[in-house]
This record gives sequence, structure tokens and C-alpha cells, in this order.
Amino acid sequence: MYAVFGESERSLNRLLQQTLGVGIITFVDQSSINATKVLYTKKTERLSVTVTNTGDVPCYVCPDVLLRISGREQSYRVVDDPLYLPAGGSESPSCRIDMTDADIADNQIVPVHVSYGEREEMLGKGLDKDLPLEIASMFSTKQLFANPAILAGIAAAIIIAAVVLLMRRRRK
Repeated sequence: MYAVFGESERSLNRLLQQTLGVGIITFVDQSSINATKVLYTKKTERLSVTVTNTGDVPCYVCPDVLLRISGREQSYRVVDDPLYLPAGGSESPSCRIDMTDADIADNQIVPVHVSYGEREEMLGKGLDKDLPLEIASMFSTKQLFANPAILAGIAAAIIIAAVVLLMRRRRK
């Protein structure tokens, strides 16, 4: 290896030369993952990527997505720091992204890249996959039954309907 240097750009009149040995480092990484779903929730403006650890060892993952927003392709890192996944575990990290209906139409298929590995500081493997963009519905039955006021209203309506039916049967 050598380096040419001097007092100025036009006066490179000195040479430093040295012979160095080259070392090779190997590491074993038995991690294995799969990205299965990309979901956008309009209400919260959050995009999530579901990643499953399919290996026998815990690993760290760092998903990125490539989206076309306002006509320009942009890469978004879903998590700031690598996310820990136990063996066989699954997570759906999310990030906030404001997408219009036109942006959603432009991103029917989302290219996903997940860097992963057994060591948090060395995500030496990568998974590239194109996944369909799923949109979370604005109304779900889970949200419906989570609200006690709605449950009380439904229960009252069922009781009233049952009383009305019983009264009609007794009159006949």
C-alpha cells in the first residue's frame, strides 16, 4: 500500500509505502425471516410491515419501504433502531406516513427491503420482496364492540325488539 503526498496539490513529491497483511473475518448468521404484509391505516396515517422470524435463533430486523408519494419515489425506514424478534416471533412495526388516495392508488405493490441478522450491530442479510398494500378499513367490528356506549345501545335495542315480539305473540 502506498500514498503520495506533498505540500500542495501540484507538489506531490513524497511517497509513503508499507506492506500490510490482509485478514479475513467470517461470522455465522443463522437467522431467517419473512415479510408477509404491508398495511396502511388511513385513520392514524400509519404504515406497518409485518415481519416474522422463521429461524431457530433470535434476530434483529430493520424494514424499509419504497413508496411513490406525490409522484416521487421515496424510501422510508419503518424503525429507527433494529427491532428484536425472538425465534418464531412476529412483529408489525409502523411509521407515520401521510398518504392521499392518489398516493394509495400509486402504491398497489410496495417494494420492501428488510435488513436482518443475529447481531444488532451487524445486519448482514437482506430480504427484498414486493407485497400488496392493504388498507385498514375505517370501521371494524372490533372497534364497535370496544365502545361500552355502543354495546349498551345494541343491548337495549335487542331487549326492546324481544319485548315487542313477545307482546305481539301474546295478543294473538
